[in-house]
Amino acid sequence: MVDHATDTERPSVWSIFRNREISALFAGLITAMAGAQLARAALMFLVYERNQSVWQAALIFALTLLPDIVCRPLLSGLADRYPRRTVMVTADLCRAGLVAVMAAFDHSVPTLCLLVVLVQVAAAPFDAARAATTAAIMPGPRLTLAMGAFQLTMQMAMVLGYLAGGIIVAAIQPRPALWVDAVCFLVSAAFIRFGVAARPAAAQPDHRAAKPSLLASLRDGTRLVMAEPKLRALLGFFAVTGFFLVPMGLVAPYAETIGAHDTDKGLLLAAYPAGTVLGMVIFLSRFVSPAARLRLIGPLAIVASVPLIFYVTRPDLWGSVGLLALVGAASCFSVPVSAEFMRLVPDSGRSQAYGLLITVLLGSQGLAVLAAGVAAVWVHPATVIAVSGLLGVGCAAAAARAWYRACATAPLG
Repeated sequence: MVDHATDTERPSVWSIFRNREISALFAGLITAMAGAQLARAALMFLVYERNQSVWQAALIFALTLLPDIVCRPLLSGLADRYPRRTVMVTADLCRAGLVAVMAAFDHSVPTLCLLVVLVQVAAAPFDAARAATTAAIMPGPRLTLAMGAFQLTMQMAMVLGYLAGGIIVAAIQPRPALWVDAVCFLVSAAFIRFGVAARPAAAQPDHRAAKPSLLASLRDGTRLVMAEPKLRALLGFFAVTGFFLVPMGLVAPYAETIGAHDTDKGLLLAAYPAGTVLGMVIFLSRFVSPAARLRLIGPLAIVASVPLIFYVTRPDLWGSVGLLALVGAASCFSVPVSAEFMRLVPDSGRSQAYGLLITVLLGSQGLAVLAAGVAAVWVHPATVIAVSGLLGVGCAAAAARAWYRACATAPLG
């Protein structure tokens, strides 16, 4: 396992960008993420405008998350069996082709759903390869900052993508926006191909010859995680994040109830990641010690859902933007959660465990958004969001209790 950083060692998060490979990975990530968020917004608005269906718009959003329940745990192991740079470039090229197919033809909603699922299938090995490559490039205490910077970059890309989504969809309509997304994936592939060094597959030759099945790898990774109380508690914190995305899945119908325009929808979508960026910048600064970050996991996880409860007042555009920004700022607790998770898992099972972690994260988000979309057919979207906030507080409190109990049994350090 990787040793913890000491409280006296507080390097700047920006110092990791001096590494050429990390910079290339980040450049590719922010390009691909911005395009992906743009496509997500374009597809949601396209389906809602075509059918005026709340649940179908929420379904499209959820399908950018739900396939991870199956794909992440099963396909993450591919990042160990094949060269990771090759895995990332191939995945980006596949996603570019699939999005281009979305843009080139006038598809039915079921066909769009299938294409969205296939895009997510390609994303699973890509993310596992990226995380493993980051650990190889930045071993030791700086891995925390590298992972935090990755999450910060992803949130910044979400802000840019959602803001551009509202503007571009209003200006040039959803189909051209999908073409922009396809180009973004091609640019990401170029950054990684020419900026990241080639490395052989991580699996040893005798391991590759044995060719354990994907299900066997999943079983071993799950046993590894579930046997450790701290890892189980950290998974619980990631499951709570599903409640945070409920307002984003209900953007189209809620915006309609407050008379918001297409560009205003972009503001609503961008508010949460914008708040997350601000929270992460503060949380990853030298003013917050590594030990303090771990102590704040529980309180921040609970507080993050509280602003959603105030949706019961049915806030206007800027009130909603403010509440979502507060949720995003408190959600910065995910940085030490993910870093601590990666530290506790032995390197031999890290890729598979990472796949399980992301499965819990995105799977919970997809299920929460889908359930909220169905509930919003009968109940006002503001009420659905407020209820999700109450549920989030309760689930976060349970996760915090499990986390502190595990830490009391086996103190951090």
